[in-house]
Amino acid sequence: MDIDRDMFGNVQTAHPRTASHFRSYYSILPPPKLAQELEHRAERWARPRGVRRVTAADRLHISLNRLPDGELTAPELLDDAIEVGAAMRRSSFDLCFDMMEAWKGPKDDSGRRQYAIVLRCSSPPRGAEDLYRDLRKEMSRYGLPVGPLKFEPHITVWYQQGWLESKRLAQPVRFRADRFWLVHSITGVRRLEHIASWPLKF
Repeated sequence: MDIDRDMFGNVQTAHPRTASHFRSYYSILPPPKLAQELEHRAERWARPRGVRRVTAADRLHISLNRLPDGELTAPELLDDAIEVGAAMRRSSFDLCFDMMEAWKGPKDDSGRRQYAIVLRCSSPPRGAEDLYRDLRKEMSRYGLPVGPLKFEPHITVWYQQGWLESKRLAQPVRFRADRFWLVHSITGVRRLEHIASWPLKF
């Protein structure tokens, strides 16, 4: 299906990036060792396609839902976001990313189309969908904007200009999600800033 999506799976219109774009969002992070291995795998996958820069291990994540975009996040908004995260009562679950595909994105400053190359789950786990649904419901209760009803767990591993045909991974990326985070992301900064985290153990 040929649609424009952002990193959260939302249909988006193209907007130019600011020099330092600031985002706060809930996410699941792969274990550090796995994230480092995935960065190396992405480098091997990307090199034959002429891509030299992949997503750094410290920025790899599975987006759940985000706060309003901006260069700063108001303290009262962060307080609400932390209360939302603390209200979650869900168990851990296994994730298996077994597909690689291109998601169509906006055009760059020169008018060339950009694509996010993502790993996704052919069969998203019920636990991930339940957590996403609960977050969405609680965010709405606080008056925060929420993402689409449908949740598609994915990890963006790099961006490129050309299309990439969907393929099944010979060695899927698997791990158990036993915690989720509220993080800040700033364009041009290698690491995500961890604001708070909560265990998945109920």
